[in-house]
Amino acid sequence: MEKIIEVKDVDFAYNDNLIFKGINFTINSGDFVALIGSNGAGKSTLIKLLLGELTAKRGSIEIFGKNPKDYDRWHRVGYVPQHGIQTINNFPASAEEIVQANLFNKIGLLRFPKKVHRQKTQETLDLVGMGGHSKDLIGNLSGGQQQRVLLARALVNDPEVLILDEPTVGVDDATVKSFYRLIKDLNNSLGITILIVTHDIARAHEHITRAFCLEKGTLVELTKEEVKMELKHKHHHPTIETKGDDR
Repeated sequence: MEKIIEVKDVDFAYNDNLIFKGINFTINSGDFVALIGSNGAGKSTLIKLLLGELTAKRGSIEIFGKNPKDYDRWHRVGYVPQHGIQTINNFPASAEEIVQANLFNKIGLLRFPKKVHRQKTQETLDLVGMGGHSKDLIGNLSGGQQQRVLLARALVNDPEVLILDEPTVGVDDATVKSFYRLIKDLNNSLGITILIVTHDIARAHEHITRAFCLEKGTLVELTKEEVKMELKHKHHHPTIETKGDDR
């Protein structure tokens, strides 16, 4: 089984503020992994380390066997960032233009997309159920539709792994359920490895194959029984999840 992501003994700190210490985990080809934890636990920081946007204080990180800082085949990695909807909501572009923009390496700088690029864009929008909205301005779509366009943008380069950072924040319950069904289908039918950062383990748990919990500076993998216990605990001791930035 191919290792997609491997993290060994990783420490990270912002200045003198230690965020986590001794993090270890491996994500294999075909996994559907949920990363959970409270706000400020460092989930988004960990994603930035995986993407090479930050550098670990100690330890090693490999994506497809290479340090993210040296990795040059990022088309193999699809990424949907936290708060991506807010970024594009007022952008004067259509759904197909948003998706097509992620083909810039294939289209070329200051060049017009060819038929093959337009066709690939349409096929990817079809894949996420947005084919009929390709000409619609992104700002005229619902939050759930916008999130599917962002997903299409991440998928248009046929990635082998998909990293999603809190993709369902701010969308309604029915939309969240259909979104999870969609990404589970991508995992099953296309074999795409998925890592999703989420507070919503209640809806995610029936689709995922593994779960990691990042809390108080440490990361542990939860068994299915432990996930059920976590859900039971939240049911009996409900908390209000904030929508602020995770570190």
